[in-house]
Amino acid sequence: MKRRLLSLLLTAGMCVGLLAGCGGGDSTSKGTDTSGGNVGEESQGTSDAGDETDGNEETVDLNMVMISMGLNLEDAGKVQDAVNEYIEPLIHARVNIEWLDMADYVNQMNLKLTGGDVIDVMPTFGAMTSMWYAQDALMPMDELLKEYGQGVIDAVGENYMVAGYINGQLYAIPCVQSFARTHSLMYRKDLAEQYELDMDSVKTLEDLTPIFEKLHAADSGLTMLVSNNPSDPMLIDWAWDGLGDEYGVILDAANSTEVVNLFETEEYKNLVELMHEWYVAGYVQTDASTTTENMGALLSTGTSFGVIGFSYPGGVEEQSKICGYELAEVDLVPALATTNTISSSVMTIPSTSAHPEKAMEFINLLYTDATLTNLLYYGIEGANYQVVGDGIKDYVDGEDMTTCKYMNPFKIGNQLIGYREATEPEGINDTVKKFNEEAAVSKAAGFSYDSASVANQLAALETVAAKYRRGLECGSLDPATELPKFIEELKGAGIDDVVAAKQEQINAWAK
Repeated sequence: MKRRLLSLLLTAGMCVGLLAGCGGGDSTSKGTDTSGGNVGEESQGTSDAGDETDGNEETVDLNMVMISMGLNLEDAGKVQDAVNEYIEPLIHARVNIEWLDMADYVNQMNLKLTGGDVIDVMPTFGAMTSMWYAQDALMPMDELLKEYGQGVIDAVGENYMVAGYINGQLYAIPCVQSFARTHSLMYRKDLAEQYELDMDSVKTLEDLTPIFEKLHAADSGLTMLVSNNPSDPMLIDWAWDGLGDEYGVILDAANSTEVVNLFETEEYKNLVELMHEWYVAGYVQTDASTTTENMGALLSTGTSFGVIGFSYPGGVEEQSKICGYELAEVDLVPALATTNTISSSVMTIPSTSAHPEKAMEFINLLYTDATLTNLLYYGIEGANYQVVGDGIKDYVDGEDMTTCKYMNPFKIGNQLIGYREATEPEGINDTVKKFNEEAAVSKAAGFSYDSASVANQLAALETVAAKYRRGLECGSLDPATELPKFIEELKGAGIDDVVAAKQEQINAWAK
């Protein structure tokens, strides 16, 4: 489940599943504040910054912010102490960790950064990186990375590091996870076997039509497709680079940087026509455009066959546990990595850092050191989790996520070097590595457009899209009559201005 929490920040507002781990300790330990104290205002380490260690090098205190998800962090203090005991001999530094709740993270960080609080290491995500760059709140890390972060480059990979650059300088380091996204049909395996459905024949969306026809004929009470996410259109970021908001996309992103209006392309027309055909045939959930239930709840009713949505390593196993049925999946489009998918979670060094060199040394450990990773993810072995197999961790006997005293679901750094959770499929780390290696990378990876000049148009476009898009993409609206209206109203709202702004900026960026 941990593979997805960071990446779902893209599709569920501020989400993303990685719930696991349990750490032991005392939340009153000096330097750790799980309620959002002011660690950044003053160094509050467990020893003075003037202490000296091996080679007479001074040990310094780093201030670090971490994101909590409203779960139990009662034992965060002892975990911090264990982290410091481990890293001090390695990099002559200790870290003071302040936990801020996800729900108020952006507001709290805005106050800290604008107030000049000393913060050395900070995770961020999505559009927040660009926002804080625009406020001069982030430090460029190019030279720091060369001198102190070679392990980071090796872990992330040169082709994915590009997503951390803004105007030619490195301001963010992508956290290692599933960097790409594809779309698949997740479906109930028992129904496919019962009705002898040839799922191996499915390679594209169109290939699902004969599958649905056969299943519907055998059991007309089944719904073939349910809504994937009540907050998103069904075909969001389908096989294109949406460049953030999809009002101007790159269709052939692995080979081109041409920006087009998605909604007037033949590709989009063909997709929504197919969805409408399925809806009329009775294959699609009748209230898919208005439901407020998520796909796990909808699949758990036992009256549905599958769902189309983002696909990622380990996702089908995760959803199987949620809905109570064994699911399988078939990919419908090739995996694509974009700026958004790569930088869904990143590590940064704020401009207020007092020790940027040590901050980069610590970040380097986050991407290369499994011991540190396991401490931050899961806490202290024996007290907070147990190893139950080769590289596998689980809760200690008698505990679960409701009783665990160190629940850190927001995994930073490198997710592929620590223990895997007992609930995750065998070989998940290798699966993610292979997935990243084989995914196509958008030619616009690393580009992030400045929308300030078209802010009014974007607000108007959101209003128009809310009127048409979900209905078109779940099939309840007839594209023969509604798609032309959608396109006309988008043009009236200024979509051509947005497309032109993106193209101009991406041309300048690509030079």
